[in-house]
Amino acid sequence: MKILSLVVASVFTFAFYLNPATANDCGQLVEGQSDSQPWWDRDANGVRAEKMSTPYENVYIGTDPRDGLKKETAESFDVFINVADSPSVIFEPYPHKRHYTYWFPINEMGYWSHSSFYGAIKALDFHIRAGHKIYLHCHAGAHRSPLVFLVYLLYEGKTILEASEILMPYSPLTMGKKFVSSVKKGHIPNTIFLFLQKMRENPHSSIQDLMNPLYPEMYDDFDQGELDADIFVAKKDPSKTYIEVIESLKATLPKASLDIISGQLEELASAIENSGKK
Repeated sequence: MKILSLVVASVFTFAFYLNPATANDCGQLVEGQSDSQPWWDRDANGVRAEKMSTPYENVYIGTDPRDGLKKETAESFDVFINVADSPSVIFEPYPHKRHYTYWFPINEMGYWSHSSFYGAIKALDFHIRAGHKIYLHCHAGAHRSPLVFLVYLLYEGKTILEASEILMPYSPLTMGKKFVSSVKKGHIPNTIFLFLQKMRENPHSSIQDLMNPLYPEMYDDFDQGELDADIFVAKKDPSKTYIEVIESLKATLPKASLDIISGQLEELASAIENSGKK
């Protein structure tokens, strides 16, 4: 299976959906446990995780599995996808069940590459279609991993607002707001919309083939002498409402990307405005 070529580390890992009502399910080890115990052999689940809405109820997004899982929780998952910039349990395999394990590193404060999105989308798409139970995580489960899943939903044809609603466990509109802010700040590439369109149109293309049409869009607004890593480092905007961030983003997106996403941004802005929480 081609998807296996995406595996960054060999099979193994863990995952779990924590019941927030359980006293020891908030990232704390129970009394008598120590950090020396395997992540998969804790007396209580220490990770925090959220189950996604139908039809993605087999996808859980949460914290680093090293926060601790019970053995039965670890065994309940088939796939672990890590998008943090540290390897997590990749080098601490779960010994009692073979898991699919992936690592697509993303530096939270840096530029999130198309390659990481490409790999994560391919892995998610394969395993969701196969009906596997998936644990997608970064470190805190609050930014990188939910936004990677939101981008996967955009790839699936959902609008930003629809995707944000599927991520409802994070509270209404939260991830839609975080997404537009991350694009505006330059963490998520502003050509991601065109990239996803090319992925849908050419599902078997390599990253290089998908990237080639994006280069003019990425570089049109920059002097050739300035084409270095610094062009991707976003200047922080002063404090703005999300409505202003969306309007600012629309003004700076490459035309091809804006043509794809303009209506979705207006839909999200309207929903935010109607919610009374800008």
